[in-house]
Amino acid sequence: AGWPFGMRGKRKLMKGCIPLVSFAIRPDFCAISISPTHSAITPIMVTHRDTASPAESSAAFVTSAIFPAVAAALEKEEATGAPAGAMVMPDGRVITGKTSDQIGASAALLLNALKALGGIDQELDLISTQVLEPICRLKTGSLGNKNPRLHSDEVLIALCVSALTNPIAELAQKQLSKLRGCGAHFTVVLSDVDENLYRRLGIHVSYEAKYERQRLYYK
Repeated sequence: AGWPFGMRGKRKLMKGCIPLVSFAIRPDFCAISISPTHSAITPIMVTHRDTASPAESSAAFVTSAIFPAVAAALEKEEATGAPAGAMVMPDGRVITGKTSDQIGASAALLLNALKALGGIDQELDLISTQVLEPICRLKTGSLGNKNPRLHSDEVLIALCVSALTNPIAELAQKQLSKLRGCGAHFTVVLSDVDENLYRRLGIHVSYEAKYERQRLYYK
C-alpha cells in the first residue's frame, strides 16, 4: 500500500552509508505512489489537480475568433438547451448538430456533415426511426445502458444498414473520406468512443471544458 499524502517514509540504515530518510518519489498530487519498501505501485485517488484537465487543455486556445465552429456550437446549444457541435467543411461552410432523443450531438453532426458533402437536403433523414428505435431499446433494455442515444460509431453502422435499401444513405456513406482534415467543436467533453472515431476519420476535435453529466468521477 502507498502512503497517504504528506507522510514521509521511515528511516532505514544501509551498510557503508550514512542514515538517510527515505521518501515517496512522487509529487504531492499524482495518480500513483511508490513505497520504497514495496515494489508494487499502488493507485490512489486524485483529490486535487494543479494543471488543466484534458478537456481544458483541448479547448484552452480554441476561440470563435480563430475557429468559427466554436460560436456555431455554442449558439446551437443555447437555442436547443442541450449539448451541440459544429464542424467546418472543406469549403468553409459551418454545419451544426444537436442532441436528440435517439442520437447524441457528435453522431448528429457527423450525419449532417455527410449530407452537406453529398449535397443532400439537411431535412432528410438518412436513417429511419424504425432502424434507430430498436437499437436504442437494445442499449437500455438488454445491454443495461442508461443513455439510449447512439454514439457516432453506432450511427455509422446504422447508416451502412440503411444504405442497402436507401440510395441517399449510400451517397452519404461515400462522403466519409472527405471529412479528413475538417475541424469540429463541441459544447461538452466527448466520450472516448466518439472522440476516437472522429480522430480515426481524420477530424480535428476540440470541446468546452465541461461534462454533459455531473458525476463523482470520470473515466
